[in-house]
Amino acid sequence: MYYRLNTNNEIIEMVPGYFPGFHADLQSKIDAASDEQKRIYAIPESELVELAGEISGELFSESGIPRHIASDGNIVFNPAAVKDDAVRQVIRACDDAIRPLLAEYPEGEIASFPTKRALAYRWQGMTINEKTAALENKEFALLINESAPLPSIDATDELAGKIIANAEKFEIHSGFCLCIKKTILQAIADSSGDESDVAAILDSMVFPDAGV
Repeated sequence: MYYRLNTNNEIIEMVPGYFPGFHADLQSKIDAASDEQKRIYAIPESELVELAGEISGELFSESGIPRHIASDGNIVFNPAAVKDDAVRQVIRACDDAIRPLLAEYPEGEIASFPTKRALAYRWQGMTINEKTAALENKEFALLINESAPLPSIDATDELAGKIIANAEKFEIHSGFCLCIKKTILQAIADSSGDESDVAAILDSMVFPDAGV
């Protein structure tokens, strides 16, 4: 099987229709050649090489890095692509571990979480007189209006408590997950990019259950 290589010896294309002498054989018949033959003919012979074996799956990682390189007539995995694929796998696994805590909320509500968290902490630190005054304060309208149909200190107290409890649960869980992700990503970065070594690193990756 023939492949096209770039200057780094990375495989960037499979060329199944190529054969030794392809350019010379087709030169006199180029006008009658198919579009695919003309395309292959335009590839410099120096970029084409015969390698043992065939590649299955995508030639490139999600970041566009060639997944394979030519080495002594054989096809071997490109360490840079192995690392790139692994990094994306770790990121997705971390996101999947955190996502259950957000799954029940619509996207619009999730966008309000940082604001509500800050307001909830401020509300809990206020005196009764300050809360009474705040019922007429538009600054706390997000909390007050969500808590009950009519402004209520008790209802806002209850909502603020729930917001803080949920925020702390999310922060503790996501903090653990992000720490694990950081550790695994560093191990991948420090590795040689050998497929078996990176696979072992990924096998060691365990994220905590969200507990929902």
